[in-house]
Amino acid sequence: MKLKFIPIIFIMILTLCACGSATFEGNEHFSPVGEAVWEDAKNFSEGFAAVKKDGLWGYVDENGDIAIEPRFESVWNFSEGLAAVQIDGLWGYINTNGDVVIEPVYQSTWGFSEGLAAVQSAELYNYYGYINAKGETVIEPQFKYAKSFKNGLALVQGGELVATGHKFAFVKADGSILGDFQWFGAEEFSEGLAEVFMTYESAFVDTDGNIIIDYIIDDAKKFSEGLAPYAESIKWGYMNTKGEPVIEAQYDDAESFSEGIAVVKKDFNYGFIDKNGNELTEIAYKYAYSAKDGRARVGKLELLTAKFGYIDLEGNEVIAPQYFDAKDFSEGYAAVQPANGGKWAVIDINGNTVIAPTFDGITSFENGYAVYKIGGKYGLIKVQNAE
Repeated sequence: MKLKFIPIIFIMILTLCACGSATFEGNEHFSPVGEAVWEDAKNFSEGFAAVKKDGLWGYVDENGDIAIEPRFESVWNFSEGLAAVQIDGLWGYINTNGDVVIEPVYQSTWGFSEGLAAVQSAELYNYYGYINAKGETVIEPQFKYAKSFKNGLALVQGGELVATGHKFAFVKADGSILGDFQWFGAEEFSEGLAEVFMTYESAFVDTDGNIIIDYIIDDAKKFSEGLAPYAESIKWGYMNTKGEPVIEAQYDDAESFSEGIAVVKKDFNYGFIDKNGNELTEIAYKYAYSAKDGRARVGKLELLTAKFGYIDLEGNEVIAPQYFDAKDFSEGYAAVQPANGGKWAVIDINGNTVIAPTFDGITSFENGYAVYKIGGKYGLIKVQNAE
């Protein structure tokens, strides 16, 4: 007879476990923002975080209270006081009160930047154009692809094949075109220069469209801290904004500088150099990532298993590779996975554990907040001293 009660007791235990809160309760470093009850969530932007409930998206405020009821099929974060939302398959925009201020008539949208947003017409060959915050069309739909404005320019791809050849250019806020759709490809501007492509060579132009670095290099990456990686005869080095080589092309790959150091690759391994070309570490890591917040993530192989740790800006291994997975530091903290396939923890810049392994997943911190996942539900946490 007693055996008959075992399944019942077992079910009761499972039920009690399943009913436990998935919310991170907080500690001296972090506090929860509301409860972890969401099917999905995005980080805060302009005081609001997008959250998903019963298949629909809405927004919570910085206290975790619902500010805009979930009623949208999909959403973007707020940008310049407006957020793109999807209603009945089409996109429009709401204000911070949740009012629809630009009707959902677009196939897709970007967030507002510098007063304009790229929107894809639901008609007219699905071309992209730009609207202002009143929903008025400022630049007519004419582009096959379009990105957000930065410093008065936006990267676009020509729409009409005969007129543009589907090549790339930059559009100004008044609708005039910089580059006359002459490039087979282009990247966004960085430090006043943008890489453009003609056939198999790269050049850099300034914000007036002038060629500053001519078509003499095989490939390049964006300028950062005054230098850009460039490729010559399949080897990578670094050049200055005049196109002059300052670090010899000798690497199999190279990344842009970040916080004074850069990742380089040689013979299938990675290491770090400074702006003088000095090697700060041996080129011996199997994984290496650009520096953020004073630390750079690195990985080694131990018995065919990757273990991750961090170096400082001098190349010192300040947190030994020990984690099965890890994310970059942001705002003084990094998410790490101490056990293979296990829960995620959070460490500080000195490697101290400030949240024990707790989360099924967690994003990097941004503006003092992060999104986490426990037991299939999402929540948000805040750094205690974040304003």
